[in-house]
Amino acid sequence: MGCCASKNKLNKHKQLARSEYRLTVLSDLYKLKRTPQPLEAETEADGFISCRLFHNLYYNGFYAPYICNPNYLLILDCRGERDYNRQHVMMSRWRGQQDLEVDLSHFTTIVLYDDQSTGWEDASSELRATYDSLRGHKLTPVCVSGGFRQMETKFPYMWSSKILTINTFKNKYLQWYPSLVTDELVLGRADQAANPNVVYDMGVSHIVSLLNGQTKVFNHVTYLLVPLEDSEEQELLAVLPRIFKFVTEALESGGRVLIHCDQGVNRAAAVTMAYLMAARGCTLEDAYFYLESLRPTIQPAYHFLKQLMNYEAEIFGRKLSNIDDLEF
Repeated sequence: MGCCASKNKLNKHKQLARSEYRLTVLSDLYKLKRTPQPLEAETEADGFISCRLFHNLYYNGFYAPYICNPNYLLILDCRGERDYNRQHVMMSRWRGQQDLEVDLSHFTTIVLYDDQSTGWEDASSELRATYDSLRGHKLTPVCVSGGFRQMETKFPYMWSSKILTINTFKNKYLQWYPSLVTDELVLGRADQAANPNVVYDMGVSHIVSLLNGQTKVFNHVTYLLVPLEDSEEQELLAVLPRIFKFVTEALESGGRVLIHCDQGVNRAAAVTMAYLMAARGCTLEDAYFYLESLRPTIQPAYHFLKQLMNYEAEIFGRKLSNIDDLEF
């Protein structure tokens, strides 16, 4: 496992180096106004995913969070039984009660976590043994970097001391939380922006609403209401400076910003990609795949992507991305 880990890390460094080299060459070749900065999509790295990616994986879905489907996501707690009984991620199973010899291939995703492992160097023996056993059955589990301690700190709304059935979970405990783009920037739906549990639990201090007829819901939240129509006539670029100023000032003040439209897949996704392009200095392509890695349900409309291509040309002096290369 150690050799494989070294090779994987080396390959990742090589890929990043190639990406940076490609962008530098593009800048020299086309005399760009500025050099694009790489923004790598969040993916599994040597068997581990970030807490942010796990959070979004847990709550991803179109009509309901995927965690509501008992055959979609299997979460195994690899800590001791006492720790599991004290607190655990809701709907997770204690590893000691899960038979790894039964067929688990019907699960789309299997996630493991222990107390605080950040990689194989400090992984617990139980986490490593469970991972190796599942791999031996030709399954591809992933482990949460930082383990339960980091999730307990960052996402207290995800854990419980109760052993829940799927029906009890859905009827009494389930809240559908937005996707974390960064630790301070959140992308979601209209119903989430109006849900006091979601807003309070996530510490949302500022909301950018892109819906027509939207009004302020919470007195303690600062709002920017920018109605956007989902039509080819809608000028997206004209409203971006107001949104960027609002988001930047909110983040600089230590706030957490939620950007939302109706479903959080089109208008809000397009605005969030534009913000990433401006704040991170990345191409449209990098912004798209980065956001898609954190919220796979995004479906920005073609007419918004065309406008973002024009915005890319404003930033760098020419268009660098190809809409046809984006999956939408």
